[in-house]
Order: sequence, then C-alpha cells, then structure tokens
Amino acid sequence: MLALKEHVVRLHVLHKQHLLNDSQADSVLQVVNDIVALHATSAETPYLSLFARMRRFRNELLDEELYVKRSLIRLAAMRGTLFITLVELAPVLFQATKPSEPQLSKWMSRWELRASDVGELTAKLIDALRGGARTLPSKIHSFALLPYEDPYPKGYKVRDRLVDAEHEKKACVGGGVQPTILLDGKIVGLWSRSIERGKGRIELKFFSQPEKSVEKDVVLKAKAVAMLMATPDVDIRVKVEQ
Repeated sequence: MLALKEHVVRLHVLHKQHLLNDSQADSVLQVVNDIVALHATSAETPYLSLFARMRRFRNELLDEELYVKRSLIRLAAMRGTLFITLVELAPVLFQATKPSEPQLSKWMSRWELRASDVGELTAKLIDALRGGARTLPSKIHSFALLPYEDPYPKGYKVRDRLVDAEHEKKACVGGGVQPTILLDGKIVGLWSRSIERGKGRIELKFFSQPEKSVEKDVVLKAKAVAMLMATPDVDIRVKVEQ
C-alpha cells in the first residue's frame, strides 16, 4: 500500500476545505456544499468560518441564503448541536447522525420520510463523498483565524496531523475546539476577542515564536476579522506562550 506523506494529505484536506489561497470559494453555497455543514451553536461561528474560506465574504451573503432565498437550514445533527447545511443535504446529514431507532422513527415521521427513502439517501451520501485526489503544489503558505467549533479541526477525532500533541489539550477543551490560528494546515496558536461598542481587542497567542512574516500576515488577518465584525477600532495583541 502506498504511504502518503503528511504534508500531501494536509494539502489535500486544506484544498477541499477552501483554506488555501488558491482554493478560496466564491459563494456561500459552494463552501457549505463542499464541507457539508457549518457548526452554528455559537452565532458568530458560521460567519467566521465562511470568512476564512471565501474571497469576498460579507455577513449579508449568509443572511440572504438563510432568510431570503432559504437555500440553507439550521438543524440539530452530531451530538444534538446546531449546524447549517443545504436544504438538499439536510436528509443526508440527518441519516449520517441519526439517533436511536425510537427517536429516529419520531423524527422521520416529522420530516415525512419513508423507509424506502433510505436507499436513495445513502446513494446521495456516497455521491457527495465521491472524488479522487488532486495534484497540488508541494509548498503552501496559508493562514486562517478559525472560530470556535470550526469544521476543519472539529471534523477529526485523531488530530495529530493538525496540532502537536503537547498543544492539543489547549486547542481542544472538553468536547469543544477553541478559536485557533492556522498556519499551513496546522494549529499554531489560539486567538480571542473582547469587543464592546465598536472597540476592543483581538489577542493572538502563538504556541512558539513565529517568523516575523508569519506574525505580520496573521495580524493582517485579525484586522480583516475586526472589519468583518464592524470593529475598525481594535487593538491587536500578539503573545507567545512561555
């Protein structure tokens, strides 16, 4: 069996997650369709997840798909928490995270699903997950500030490819994934924000001293996040774990 190198696997996943500069998406629906669902228990998470994956994201783009076009829907899925997905994918997500048989029967009745639909939904799920590897560049240079419970780190139980073992418990607390600083597909730090009345602070905390160019690019990302959240007057603080 051919063993794939870690950086090749990471590149492939980053590309599919729209977290590389040359794989940024043009629409909300493209992102949601490709990653299946956005975690939405925290109100700001889907907006920040889309901001990290789209070229020209504005908050209004998600609002329009949710409340005007109604092409997206919120529903409880894995662990009973809220997600945003395409209306067409909602039955698939339901089947993939369905609860006990008694509860499933109750929900199927509510959704007007029949037992005969299962085969069709299974085929749709297989088709949605179908796709081979792509030829990708061997070198990457990508940055992202991912929000709480973002789909990229949340989607893996074994995260040794995403974060070094000594830092995993800092990024993954209990059952939740904290807001993370992503560099070339790996979690290299955490970030937080405290904003009130249009003013506030964004704190970037790296696990180790970053290169100057890396620090500069991540600070620029933080400023862009501040503008997205309508907070132009923001103080960016950079810290390094001791």
